[in-house]
Amino acid sequence: LTLPLNLHIKTKFYPKAVIVIAGVSGMGKTLFSFNTIASNFGKYPIFYFNSEMGPEALKMKLSYFPIPMTEWAKNMKVIDQWDFNNIADKIQPDAFNVIDYLEPEGEKAFNIHAVISAIIRRLNKGTALIAIQKKPGATMGTGGIYSIKAATLAISLDWGTIEITKNRFREADMQPTLNKINFEVHQGYKFMQLDGWYK
Repeated sequence: LTLPLNLHIKTKFYPKAVIVIAGVSGMGKTLFSFNTIASNFGKYPIFYFNSEMGPEALKMKLSYFPIPMTEWAKNMKVIDQWDFNNIADKIQPDAFNVIDYLEPEGEKAFNIHAVISAIIRRLNKGTALIAIQKKPGATMGTGGIYSIKAATLAISLDWGTIEITKNRFREADMQPTLNKINFEVHQGYKFMQLDGWYK
């Protein structure tokens, strides 16, 4: 599994792996998701669980990439009919599942842990990338620590900075104490690293 900014070299991914990316609204979660999908075309079946975009908005987001719409259609199946309560049942066990985004219903945000755990149980050889919302300045997203308890890798995304907040396989990282990296978005889609990893 390949991630933007070579984040994958900081960890290891095995079947049933779950990546949680927490970001402020409008700060690049969807762009990160689409970059991840595009870099894994042809490796796995890919399912994109769309929560808030209509077909026109989705097409507009994808149009920034130098990839024909026919390639997106061939390599990514879009799932629109799902919600917080049934997402685990919709997960494709042997595919790469991208959930954009998962929002707990009601006031009990800690319930997100139960749903992520159910997603992991549903997975077989497959993996999942789960985007969630976070407040400006927060490290973790909706549900706090409960949102990352079951994650293989947890990432906090602010505009221009990514921080690894959990890495289950940090022994694979040659620089495990360096967990932040700065970036810019070029040409409306491309994540470009600005400098090295830092603490």
